[in-house]
Amino acid sequence: FMDLFAGIGGFHLAMSSQGGTLAFASESDTSARITYAMNYGIVPFGDIRTFTRHANGQPLSVQEIAKRVPRSDIITAGFPCQPFSQAGVSSRNFHGLDHGLRCEAQGTLFEDILLIARATRPDAIVLENVRNLASHDKGKTIRIIRNEIEHSGYQIFPDWTGSRNWAVVDSRAVVAQRRKRVYMVCIRKDLSLALERKKGSFQMPTFENPKKPFTLRDIIEEDNELSNDEKFNRFSISPLLWQSHQRRDANHESKNNGFRAALMTDLNQPAPTLVARYYKDGKDCLIPNTTTNGPPRMLTPTECGLLQTFPKNFWIPKAKTPAYKQFGNSITVEVARQIAQQLTAYLYT
Repeated sequence: FMDLFAGIGGFHLAMSSQGGTLAFASESDTSARITYAMNYGIVPFGDIRTFTRHANGQPLSVQEIAKRVPRSDIITAGFPCQPFSQAGVSSRNFHGLDHGLRCEAQGTLFEDILLIARATRPDAIVLENVRNLASHDKGKTIRIIRNEIEHSGYQIFPDWTGSRNWAVVDSRAVVAQRRKRVYMVCIRKDLSLALERKKGSFQMPTFENPKKPFTLRDIIEEDNELSNDEKFNRFSISPLLWQSHQRRDANHESKNNGFRAALMTDLNQPAPTLVARYYKDGKDCLIPNTTTNGPPRMLTPTECGLLQTFPKNFWIPKAKTPAYKQFGNSITVEVARQIAQQLTAYLYT
C-alpha cells in the first residue's frame, strides 16, 4: 500500500492489520514524519509534489511519475482538508482567498493523488476528508472530484445515486468521539467489473451506533498512566483562560448563537470532534474539575490517541502542541481498519 498525506500513520495501522506492506509514504509535516518514523521505523518522503511535478508546478508525464514512484496495490490518502472544511472555507472567504479545488496552496494536492494513480494503476484508492466535502460549494467540489476519479479509470463506492457517492462515517460507531468524515473507496474499473461478475458490487462496512454507547469516561479510565490529580496538575487550563472562555460563552449566549466551550459535564457521552487547533485553548473538549472546582483540564495526548483508536503504546511527542495537532489531524484508525478489512477481502480473497 501507498500512504499519501500520511500524517502519523492511521492508514498505515489499518492496512498493516490486513497484512499490507508499505511501498511508499509521503508527509510534508516534519513533526508528523518523526512520529511516523518512531512508530513504524520508516521516514516518509516530504512534499509529494517533488514526485509529481516540475519545479514550475506543472505535472510530470505519467511515464516520469512511474519512474519516481513505485506501484502499490492500494493507495490511501487523507488529503488536506483545510480548503474543504467549514472553518477553512470561512477563513479563506474572510481573507479573500480561493478555497476548494481553486485553492492553489492545497486544493490542487488532490490532483497529485490522481497523477500517481494514472501513472501506477493501483487496484484501489481509499480517500478520507472532512464531512463538509460533501456539501462544499453547493456540491460542486464533490462532483468535480467524482468526475476526476472516474476519468482516471476508477469506480467509486458507495455508488453514485444522484446526490452522493461517498460515505459519511461517524466515529462514535467505534469509539467515544463524535467525528463525521467522508470516505470513498475507488476500485479500478476493469477490476471492479470482473469482481462484480463473481462477487457482486463492493459494499462499504455498515457503521451503526452501538446499543451501549462508548463513553468518554471509559477513555479517561483507560489512560491510567497518570492519576486523576496528576492529569489536572499537568493539563488544566489557566484560571485566566477559563475566565476568558466563560466570558465568551456568556457573550455568545446573549446573542443566542451556538458557540460554547465544550465542558464535558456528562462523561457518559462521547467526546466532541478532536481538532488540530485543540492545543491552542482546549475549548473543544474540557474535563471539569469536580474535586476542587478549579479550572477544567484538556484531554491528555494519550486520551486523544485513544479517541482516535491508536494503540495505547503508540509513541507520542513529549511536546503537547505537535501531539494534539497530530491526533486532531488524524483519521480514526478503527474506521479505516474496517474499511481496509472489507476492501482487501473483496479484492484478494
